[in-house]
Amino acid sequence: MVIAILGYKEWLKQLKGTDRYNAGKKVISALSDFRDGIEHVRNPFMWTGEFQYTEEESKNITDDIKAKGIERAYSARIKVLNDARKSLIMALKECEVLQRLGYIEECKPLLQIYAKVVTAVEMHVEEYHRGRYMRQESDDDRQWRIQQREIIYSRMSDKDVINNELKSEIAKLESKIREKFGV
Repeated sequence: MVIAILGYKEWLKQLKGTDRYNAGKKVISALSDFRDGIEHVRNPFMWTGEFQYTEEESKNITDDIKAKGIERAYSARIKVLNDARKSLIMALKECEVLQRLGYIEECKPLLQIYAKVVTAVEMHVEEYHRGRYMRQESDDDRQWRIQQREIIYSRMSDKDVINNELKSEIAKLESKIREKFGV
């Protein structure tokens, strides 16, 4: 009987370890998807198919139709990012249940990057709808637009502040998850 009880206890330990390991793997995977989602939204290249023009719209592309196409393209990109963000939060909640630690709190810098990128994209789309992209602008407006472009568009270089911040925060969280969950 003693052997059965000891075997049962070992089996429970192994199950807990497996759950922790799997939860950690989910977070690592979700972090990768989140990073890819941010990169996808910030990709400066857009393909024609992303604009999702109707057959009627594609016959006569005006500035208004172009603005709608840009909005559709970014909406689709942001949907991918939102799905990745939701998966990350769910995976972190699972880790919180297993470890009773505040992993969602650890994720705040990533969520701030998310908010900064999505807000900048929404403002960018709004500028297109207002037709402000073609007008003369003041130095202040020009400076503001440059700052927004730094957030919206990935420069694919070491000087990309958003990308560097994203990589740094993901590395910190990933390191903690790997350490605590043995991934």
